[in-house]
Amino acid sequence: MRKFLGRLMLKIARYRVVGTPPTSPVCVLVAAPHASNWDFPLMISMAWCSGRDPVWLGKKEMFSGPLGPI
Repeated sequence: MRKFLGRLMLKIARYRVVGTPPTSPVCVLVAAPHASNWDFPLMISMAWCSGRDPVWLGKKEMFSGPLGPI
């Protein structure tokens, strides 16, 4: 289901994954150039599309207000 959602999100955003996913069980995906708030959802979509289970880190200011319970 995640792979489908990742592909759907990338298709809607008109993005595509170029190349082959790494075969190593551990890798680093970088979401750049941070030009908009869409970097994070697109990075998650690319990870899901590649069959990865992403783990991410966000600074504490991200979790104030309505995002606090996350």
